[in-house]
Amino acid sequence: MFLGQFRGRLLVTEDSWHFLTSNYFAIYLKHFERVIKKKHTRVASVNYDFIENQIDEIISFGTIEDEWEEKVVEHLENLPRE
Repeated sequence: MFLGQFRGRLLVTEDSWHFLTSNYFAIYLKHFERVIKKKHTRVASVNYDFIENQIDEIISFGTIEDEWEEKVVEHLENLPRE
């Protein structure tokens, strides 16, 4: 799966820029914007690094993009609404 609109996009953190090379980030951002109806807020670099490490660990368990996407959608659609 290639998400051209999101992959290769710069993700701005509070103090730096990160070039998105992972479809896993792109999948999350695509569905976040679709479900929440706004762009994701900036995150601190330390949080970005943590998120990136967690995604790498999920990938190391053999989680494929389709499984990731299913769980991202499930998570976002079940968040409490304000």
